[in-house]
Amino acid sequence: MRKVIKIIIPLVLIAGIVYALDWFAVIDVNGMARKIPVVGKLIPESKSAVKPASKTASQAQENPLEKENKQLKEQVGKLNNEVKKLNENNNSLKNKQEEYKNIIKNLEDAKKENAANAAGYKELAAYYADMKPAAAVQIMDNLDDDTVIGILLNLEDEQAGKILAAMDPKRAAQIVRKMT
Repeated sequence: MRKVIKIIIPLVLIAGIVYALDWFAVIDVNGMARKIPVVGKLIPESKSAVKPASKTASQAQENPLEKENKQLKEQVGKLNNEVKKLNENNNSLKNKQEEYKNIIKNLEDAKKENAANAAGYKELAAYYADMKPAAAVQIMDNLDDDTVIGILLNLEDEQAGKILAAMDPKRAAQIVRKMT
């Protein structure tokens, strides 16, 4: 019973306040109720053309508010467009960031591969340093240019010169061109 009283008393107070505000023409309860789709059909249109003076005054006050509301809605629309553009830019930047991360990863992988190749070339150069130039050339004739260049760059200049001199002149020229 107390729960019912706790609910009914505030509802009665609110209803009384709304009735008083409607009586003094501060708010238009019928007009607001007509805007509700289902309730608006149940309330008959008032045929009296005479409106209290206070309602026209309140309607005059609504015009500046409506104008300000319209301006605010336009500002909100502009801000929403700016937010949309910023989100698009943010997504574009995120995509570029991912691209750059992939490029950096590829460069790091290539750097590791080059370091491994350099170590391999140093090891091979140690073998070729002990060979006679003619024997080294016979083996190098079966290797690709990049491998030959890697080996020659890790040999002492004198030994590399002797090997280049023993090579076919056209191939030696091609390798020297790639080395520079």
